[in-house]
Amino acid sequence: MGLNALLVKNYENSNVRGMIGYALQAITTLKDAEPPFYVKVKANGTVTECVARMVVIANSQKYGTGVTINPTGKMDDGKFEIVILKNLDLIVFGKIISGNMPLDSGDVEIITTDKAEITTEIPVSFQIDGEYCGEESVLDIHILHKQMKVAVQ
Repeated sequence: MGLNALLVKNYENSNVRGMIGYALQAITTLKDAEPPFYVKVKANGTVTECVARMVVIANSQKYGTGVTINPTGKMDDGKFEIVILKNLDLIVFGKIISGNMPLDSGDVEIITTDKAEITTEIPVSFQIDGEYCGEESVLDIHILHKQMKVAVQ
């Protein structure tokens, strides 16, 4: 949800493909970004509320591009992570794409769970696995543990 979904939308609408296409659209997306949004995450019997630039639901550590977005993720633990990026300026973005997720900065919060409800005050750009899906303001998420055999390296 948020900036990454907007990046996917911009990439889909561009003519330049590959890593160069993503890089060009990343710059455009950060420059023309929508304002931060208020998000509420209900998980593990607690509620986390904050202003965010991006919320990632991930079961693996990396995006398909190889960028680590979820350094604590384990594909076979029956859990997923909700990665809340509260700030995503060029410095934080640079740290993330260089493999140095700023976990101790206050810019990132990670929640590990097997089910969650995510709500936003306004509809926010949303993508699933690199496909833009429009805007959403409520996501009800749960994992189906041991439903698929996956080789983990």
